[in-house]
Amino acid sequence: MAILIGAFLIQGMVPGPDMLIPEARGGHLALTFSFVWIIVISNIITVGICLLFLNQLVKITYVRGSVIIPLILLLIYLGTFAEKNAFPDILLMLFFGVLGWIMQRLDWPRPPFILGLVLGNLAESRLFLSVASYGAAWLLRPAVLVIMALTLAGAFYPFLRAKWEKKKKGGEASPAPHGVSSPKRARLNLNWATTFSLALVIIFACALWQSRKFSFTAGFFPWVLGFPVLVLAIVQFILDLMGHGGKSDDKDRAGAEMGLLTEAEIKLPKDVVNRRTTGVFGWTFGWLAGIWFFGFTIGAPLCTFLQLKVGEREKWLLALILTATAWAFIYGVFDRFLHVPFPKGQLFLWLKQLSSV
Repeated sequence: MAILIGAFLIQGMVPGPDMLIPEARGGHLALTFSFVWIIVISNIITVGICLLFLNQLVKITYVRGSVIIPLILLLIYLGTFAEKNAFPDILLMLFFGVLGWIMQRLDWPRPPFILGLVLGNLAESRLFLSVASYGAAWLLRPAVLVIMALTLAGAFYPFLRAKWEKKKKGGEASPAPHGVSSPKRARLNLNWATTFSLALVIIFACALWQSRKFSFTAGFFPWVLGFPVLVLAIVQFILDLMGHGGKSDDKDRAGAEMGLLTEAEIKLPKDVVNRRTTGVFGWTFGWLAGIWFFGFTIGAPLCTFLQLKVGEREKWLLALILTATAWAFIYGVFDRFLHVPFPKGQLFLWLKQLSSV
């Protein structure tokens, strides 16, 4: 967007309302329509190319995962760093990757979390505009009431549906003979789901405690979101602690045994699941160690080769070809063409310090 706006300014066009005014009145409407038609035509051409090479594209799905995974890790690390040329972004990426993995294993939905991250800044700015324009009366406007009703309906519908299904199953089940079964004693469920819910309670409680000295302008948006979310987190923690968190008994039992099993993995031996999970985490963080120690230009190709040859046991020729391709991609595209300022490896920094001494 910045490059496009700069190109407009270089050509003497100011982006804004003039882009929707006809040329007869001094605007650039024809240019705007040309952008629209370029997008339409490019999509048509793209669809045609995809249909033409569909049989060849389908063959990508037959490539072994052992070959694709190292290349995916390479693109993830490169893309994360190249976004802002900041190495701490890689640590942030790994944190959210682990968080997403935990949420997936504990049956927490990820799309709402992603939407919150993407739309957070927009929601904050619109909230300030609404309060500045209408005060607290903006909550009583018809459109706001409709949106709030739809939000509450979407939030509470899963709970109501689960209760209806449970009541329906309870009504269809035949009653047990008198004296055969005894009521289950209530017990506390201390598992990974309860731990995760407790962690959410602690995080939001600490965040709200830190915001106690904020001014109204700085703390309004965190308070509007923080207190309701803290209440919901406490409710979820209580439900998980009492064994009513919405998870199935099989998944709870698996979570109690090893913490993080999915339904598909329950059929696999426990040691196989643990070994695979440990291997994925080991290679993922091993890439971080290799890039930090040797730098991107050497560390990323080295990690690609080690994972292909040692981790996935690929043939020497394929491992060497993919490693050379990865190095050429990093050095040619990112280093020479895009001039991405890759940080030097810690090993070379230590050697430089030793040589200077």
